[in-house]
This record gives sequence, C-alpha cells and structure tokens, in this order.
Amino acid sequence: MTKQKIKPRVSDSSGPAVPESAFDEVADRLAGLLPEDALQDALEGLGPEEITGPGGLMTQLAGRVLETALGAELTEHLGFAPGQAPPGGPATRATGRRRSA
Repeated sequence: MTKQKIKPRVSDSSGPAVPESAFDEVADRLAGLLPEDALQDALEGLGPEEITGPGGLMTQLAGRVLETALGAELTEHLGFAPGQAPPGGPATRATGRRRSA
C-alpha cells in the first residue's frame, strides 16, 4: 500500500473558497477513522467544497452516524429491532397496549 498526500482540487465555482487547512484537518480526522485505501477512494476527485461544504461528505457522514446512533438507542429503549415483533406479542393498533386476557 502506498501512501499519497491528498491534494485538494481547485474549485471553479464562484462560491466561497474553503481554506486548504480545513481540507487537511478533515483528511486527518478521516484518516483516523478509515483504512487508508477507503479514505483515498472516498476523497478521490472531490474538491474542498464537496468535502466540507454544505451537503458535502462530512455532512453526509455526520448524518449517517447520527441516524445509526439514534436507531441503536431506539432499539435499546424499545427492546426490539425495527421490523421485529415486540416481546410479549403485538399490541393493538388503537391503544398501543396489549390485549387483556
């Protein structure tokens, strides 16, 4: 495996430019979380705006991390995973309570 320095691509857009230091900081943070090959594949061909800008890679990653964490928390709270029947049998739809015997 060869290590290559990730070079930011110059943006052709007239929007605000992202400082190269921000790009390097994000690349360093991602390097600690992903294997080097996966990091290179994820960042290949992306400019600084596409990584740190609104709707960029970092925003998408943060959204997926939050979604996964909230799903795990909900599963733990309810005691069953999405799509599975709750322990003790299904509840009625009208009240959300189990039928009395």
